[in-house]
Amino acid sequence: MTQACRLALSRDYQFGTKWEQAVVRCFNHVPDIEQIARFLKAAPAAECKTSLIHLASIAMMIGGREQRRVTFPLSALCQILSETRLVSLKEDAPPVFSEKSAKELDFSGKGAFAAYQKLMTSGAKFTLNLSNESLSEQALFHMMFGTYVEDFGILSTITVKSIWNKREDFNAVFTTLKAAAPKLDSPASHPALGLKYYSKMAGATLVKFAARTTSATNAAPMFSGMRIRKFTKRMKEVCANSGEAPTSVTSLKKAEMALSHYNTSLTQKTELKDFEAGTVEWVSMATLAGSIEDALPLGKVKVTGCLYWD
Repeated sequence: MTQACRLALSRDYQFGTKWEQAVVRCFNHVPDIEQIARFLKAAPAAECKTSLIHLASIAMMIGGREQRRVTFPLSALCQILSETRLVSLKEDAPPVFSEKSAKELDFSGKGAFAAYQKLMTSGAKFTLNLSNESLSEQALFHMMFGTYVEDFGILSTITVKSIWNKREDFNAVFTTLKAAAPKLDSPASHPALGLKYYSKMAGATLVKFAARTTSATNAAPMFSGMRIRKFTKRMKEVCANSGEAPTSVTSLKKAEMALSHYNTSLTQKTELKDFEAGTVEWVSMATLAGSIEDALPLGKVKVTGCLYWD
């Protein structure tokens, strides 16, 4: 929603265009979003309120198309991208750059979690400016995976930590952006939090009923041989609607109506009840270590509705 709000407030052409592109990417699953974004950019901010409310409701139900990435701290990257080679029997082997690890590393898929597996098994310890080890573990995990917006039911299932703390539990641990907490004399030192299951970081729309789909009207002849051309159902629909404008969103008011219609359709499809979401299966971290016996399947995880920001 940050992109949509900034678009409505932006009056600068250069940055307004960038916000417009960001909104189209994020809400790509919303019909006519290109035209809707154009009107949000052109209209005064006060007139965009209703459209923004509808977009917020849509995002609340099905989320946006944002590519999530794992963010490793520099110390973790140094550990991931290094290996130990024996140089001399008389000296400790210094860590050196691992080209193999660099080639295998990515920041959203299997390579990211293989890297995290290396952190878990390396014995490396992390030290944040926190005295409570449990809170420090959670803060580090949230920072790497962005899970401060994830459901605690998911986190309790895929990690070794069954109880997660909310923002209020951290109390004065985190201060404002401009105020640094005093450095502790003996902060907690701990390994990376244990992870039992993983899946690719979210990127696409996670619910099938919200995906935008298109279909071909008819086959395109690639051979010149004699044939009978079929008048398909889709062709009949196109001909029946040939008198309509190519887009129904021709003003901000119609943009509001289009968003309201889509919002209502999502509400009807979900029936305001729990629904399935996700695009891939959860995979056991044991598979990354080659232990097939320990790779027990994990089905659909039940969320709790409990979040860090509650």
